[in-house]
Amino acid sequence: MVKSTLGVESREFLKLAVPLASAQVAQADVGFVDTLVMGHLGAESLAAGGLASTTFQLLLNIASGIVMAVSPLVVEAYGAGRKSQIAQIAHQGLWLSLFLGIPLIVAIAHLDAMLRLLQQPTEVISLAKPYFHFILWGTFPALGFTMLRGYVSALSQAHVVDRRCHAWDAV
Repeated sequence: MVKSTLGVESREFLKLAVPLASAQVAQADVGFVDTLVMGHLGAESLAAGGLASTTFQLLLNIASGIVMAVSPLVVEAYGAGRKSQIAQIAHQGLWLSLFLGIPLIVAIAHLDAMLRLLQQPTEVISLAKPYFHFILWGTFPALGFTMLRGYVSALSQAHVVDRRCHAWDAV
């Protein structure tokens, strides 16, 4: 009896863990390829890309940590049988992503000034500035995706979205 339960639990765990772990590996792969490409462009490009990406990720991770509070709220509502509350929490999570994204976008748009205050080399700042202006448009989708990823994980519904997404990452 215990062996059967352990097998069922292990399968359910893997059904949830494999897609989530795959997403993490794919994200790391993208960063690795970015580093390889920037390395071929020169030391300044690599420094600017690394600095800009790390700075953006720091700010995004702080905001994502707040948005991820949706996941335990969904789990609690699901476990208590309050199904109607789950959709309401998701809607509020998307609004939270929007409201956190606005000041984050303003901050990202002015990160070049912060880098100057931190006495970073002028050439590195000039190379990082376009990155900030392009990546700030990904702030809302990134926060929304983080919220929705927590939402589907809380409901044990994590799946690989589309195999073409993984093929695109390889390109």
